[in-house]
Amino acid sequence: MNFRPHSLLAERLNLNDSSRGAVSWHVHAANEFIWIQQGRGIHETSQGSYAFQRGTLHFFAKGQRHRHRSKPKSCLAVSIRVRDESLDPMTKEDRQVKSRLAYLKQRAFCGQHLLSVEKPTWLDVQRLMQRALEEYTEQLPGFNCMLKAIVFELLVKLGRDPLIEYSSVSKKSVFGIVKVLEHLDRNPTDPVMVVDMARLAGMSRSHFHASFAQATGGSLLEYVTRLRLGYAGRLLSLGNDSITDVAFASGFSSLSRFYEVFKNHFRMTPRAYQSLKRGSEGMLK
Repeated sequence: MNFRPHSLLAERLNLNDSSRGAVSWHVHAANEFIWIQQGRGIHETSQGSYAFQRGTLHFFAKGQRHRHRSKPKSCLAVSIRVRDESLDPMTKEDRQVKSRLAYLKQRAFCGQHLLSVEKPTWLDVQRLMQRALEEYTEQLPGFNCMLKAIVFELLVKLGRDPLIEYSSVSKKSVFGIVKVLEHLDRNPTDPVMVVDMARLAGMSRSHFHASFAQATGGSLLEYVTRLRLGYAGRLLSLGNDSITDVAFASGFSSLSRFYEVFKNHFRMTPRAYQSLKRGSEGMLK
């Protein structure tokens, strides 16, 4: 997977939607920390819903379908998104941090999104979220290195906080689902068989279907299709391959199927998407 431009991202979010009063259901290809700076509301996932308010920190696992309903007043937050591949499994330090991230994902798929911490950790989190936002906004030389250092510190601080119960995950199926999601993310274009994924998760086929839908808010086919569309979008952004080459390189079995799902997802044809991305790059040069 060499076509992911932002393995670490930090941005300010407005969790209001003037027309509907909520941000629509969405899924990220990265794990997300959300720090609420102002306002209050409700987070919703397939596991349920719960309130958020100013000063709280929340975590959503990669692939987890969720949305945010804000109260009438303005609601602002800082979001840090971390892709798994930003951590190198060959490096001891990265493996230690990745184990903490993996636990937070397992926790999230059990519906434990709120990260309650002691005050010293809370102050550190506030400082780190603000620093990450500044680094990503200014994008000075070396900002990616700074973002990674900030994410390292954030995960270590959370891992050391006694209020985060690192023994509280009791659903064994969650471990299997996280294992499958990580496998799919590493191999998005490979053929996918339900029986193989169920075996990888250590479940029966029927149990796997139910557990996967509960964790991600959709089916295995829907999840894999989203991954492949994201991969196709990155290939099209490069502009080096034909639409046909991109379709088959992204794991789609036919060009017609690729056009159908691409247009439904992006609301435009692959050709239009490619032209749009090329035009955007031209404006930046």
